[in-house]
Formats: sequence, C-alpha cells, structure tokens
Amino acid sequence: MIEIERKYEVEPDFVVPPLDRPGRSAADAPPVALTATYYDTPDLRLARARTTLRRRTGGADAGWHLKVPLGGEREEIQLPLGTARTVPSALSQLVLAHTRGARLLAVARLQTTRTTRTVSAADGTPLVEVADDHVRAQRLGPGAGAEVVQWREVEAELLAGAPPEALAAVVELLTEAGARPARSSSKLAQVLGDAVPAGPEVPEPRTAIGPREPAGEAVTAYLRLQVRTLMALDPSLRRGSEGAAAALAQAATRLTSVLRVFGGLLDPGSVAAVRPGLGWLDGLLSVAHIRQVACDRLREELDALPRELLLGTRPPDLAGATTDPVGRALRSRRYVALLDRLVALATAPPLTSLAETRARHVLPALVRQHWDRLDRRVSRALAAPTDRELRRCAEAAGWLQAAAQAAVPIFGEDAAALADRAAAIGAVLARHESSAAARAVLLRVARAQPQGFACGVLYAAEADRARRALDDLAEGWQQARRKRYRRWLG
Repeated sequence: MIEIERKYEVEPDFVVPPLDRPGRSAADAPPVALTATYYDTPDLRLARARTTLRRRTGGADAGWHLKVPLGGEREEIQLPLGTARTVPSALSQLVLAHTRGARLLAVARLQTTRTTRTVSAADGTPLVEVADDHVRAQRLGPGAGAEVVQWREVEAELLAGAPPEALAAVVELLTEAGARPARSSSKLAQVLGDAVPAGPEVPEPRTAIGPREPAGEAVTAYLRLQVRTLMALDPSLRRGSEGAAAALAQAATRLTSVLRVFGGLLDPGSVAAVRPGLGWLDGLLSVAHIRQVACDRLREELDALPRELLLGTRPPDLAGATTDPVGRALRSRRYVALLDRLVALATAPPLTSLAETRARHVLPALVRQHWDRLDRRVSRALAAPTDRELRRCAEAAGWLQAAAQAAVPIFGEDAAALADRAAAIGAVLARHESSAAARAVLLRVARAQPQGFACGVLYAAEADRARRALDDLAEGWQQARRKRYRRWLG
C-alpha cells in the first residue's frame, strides 16, 4: 500500500486539538504498546536509502514491515509476524539491491505507547488517522552503547480511499496547535542520527552541465542516473510489478551502451570488470522481455480468432512457451557482484585524462561516431534485412540513444531530439524482433500440437507485422537523417 503521512515534532505537554468539525467526527482508541526491532546492514545501507525494515509486535498491524521510497511518499509491504525473528527471505530479497548480500542485523529497538484518533466523514468512512506516540528508543549492535532516547511525535496518515484535502485539514489543525514538521524522516532516522552516512550511496546525478565543464561530468551523471534507476526498479521486478521488467531491461541496455560509447573516458580496467556481467544481464532481461511481449500478444490474438479456425476442441497451449530465467538471475551471486561493481563505478567513476577535456570538444564527436555507425547499419539492413543485420541496427540505435541522452544536460533540446529519433528507430526494430520471437514460438508450438492451422494464421499475421516494421524503419530513418537532428554534432 502507499503510505501518505505527515510527521510532526511536539513538546511533551502538547495537547492534540479537537479534530471534529462540521461533517467530520473524531474517535479515540485505547492506547497500545508497540515494540519494533529495526534491521539494517552494519553500515546502514537501508537507512541511507530511506528504506526501513522492521518487525513490530502490538497493535492491529503487527508483523514485518518494509517501507521503500516512492516519489515523495513511501510504499509499505507487510508480511505476517510468524515465529521467526530473522528477516523473511521474501523481504531480504526485496532489499538486495541495497544490501548486496551484506548481513541484516538488528540496529535499533523502539518501544512506543500510541494513542490514535480516527477522523471520519459524516457517513462514518474513516479518512485520517492521527497517532500520538511516546517513544523510547535504543541503538543495537556493536558499539551502540546503552543510551536510551525519548521523545514524543504526532503522525497524521491519510487512509485508503480518502481525499487528500481530508489530510490537509487535519494538518492545519495540528500546526495551529504548535506541532512542527519533523526534522527526521522516520523514527529510525532519529535514533540513528549521525551514524547514517550523509546522502545516498549513489549520488544524485546532475541535470545541468555547462559546455565548458569536463566531459566526465556528463558521463558521471548518466552512469549515476541509470544505476540508481536499476536499483530502484529491482524490488518492483521481484514483485512482478507491471512494466518493471521493461524498465529494468532499458536501464541495463543504457548502461551497456554508455560504457560502449564513452569507454574512452573511463579507466579500461574498470570497464572491463563490469562489461561482461552487464552484457549478461542486459541480454537476459532484453530477451526475456521481448519473448514475454510476444507471447502476451499471441495469447490476445489467439483469443480473438474465430473458433472455426482452431480446428480442434481447444486452442494451442502457449503456457510453456516462456520460462523465467530472470528470477533465477536476480537471486544469483553473479548479479550481486555486478551490482557491487556498478555502484562502485557510479559512485566514483575512474575517469581518464580525456574526461577532463571540455564537454563541447569531446561529446559531439563521440555522438557523431555512433550516428555514422547507425547510418551504415540501417543502410545494410534495409538492403538485406536479415535477423543479424537488424539486431546490429538495434544495438547501434541503443548506443546512439545513450550517447545523445548523456549529452542532454549540456546540449539540451538538440541532444534530446536526436535521442528521441534513435529511440523511435529502436522501437521499430523491437517490433520486428518481437515478431521474430512470436514466430519462433508458433513454430515450436505447431510442431508439438495438432492445432497447427491456428498457429499458421497467427504466423502469417506476425510475418505481416515484421514487413510493416521494415517499412516503418525505412520511413523513420529517412526522417532521422534530417540535418536538424545532428546540426549540433558539427
């Protein structure tokens, strides 16, 4: 669920104001005692990433709670309390992008006496829950000491389905009564204090870079953006969130491309250490995504076929057409090692002396090289559209897109326009590759099952889809070759 709440610091003698108003009622619940044990790595990677993992007893939502950032709010994932006091595997996997195999241990214990007040609409629908918390907290683990800290805070949380203005009205009453916005993002952050390293593990990328600044600044920003994206998407993919597989595959492809395009600005040894693992992940995610898209489309088209074209009592079975190698890969040591190397590379990129050259003197020439490469490959593919040539085109389109995107903080709309053209070419080629994957599935299914006629109908439709993709490639490349998209390349 998405957690939308506001936290406030209050004095020990703070009095929660009356929250009932015309059309609103407020009801108190008896105080409850909550005990929460928080888990993190020894170097507090989760806290640094604004992620909290706890086991809490007491109250209606006793259990394991994982809270992860989601825009300006946080998403909460809950599991039953159970009997074990070690972190459930389902949750430790969801934070693997941050822990990367480091041990999770108890880092703090909080004992809270909570009094809640629920604000409801006139029809009794709960809108906002206000929690008045008296907290006793202690750090745990090596070197933590025995110090106990105490404070009081008030939280106002918007309940599921309630309009945002209901929370705004309660917030106004609390602030008028003297509540101040909390300086700490969570109770855990207040306990850990300065022990949490400042800033995220992978720094936020710069969004604007001057043309006179070193070219390495642009490469650093792009690397950080893609590594942060990959880390943020990892738990969503593990949970099967819609669109996560495609987005993670895109981030992996962009990382592969930027190392290919700007490898000369980075230490060769560092790039060599990352490239094989990244190529493995990129290929795995891209192939799995294309195959899944193809099979999903085939199932939809199969359902839409007239029944008489099936020539059988049941439609062809596509259930076994896809496998899930991605899930196994995300649990592998190879993936964890790759994440470690990517984080190190993005945190402190080992730049070469060329990277110290002004961006305006280096980046256009590098982008131009990859525009020329894509131009040659598209010409060859249109003349002889084999699967191999079209895959080489898709690869070059990805390189050009990454190169232009990395230049956007410096060259702005000109670089963005070229990146969009490269992305459009890549999308057309992805349609062709998806069609090829669908036809391979259909051939395999038709050989093993008696409903070959239906497979043939779908195969013909996919072949037509591939032909249309080639037509669109020719038209799209004609547009992409307009000089206005590359005038900034010199």
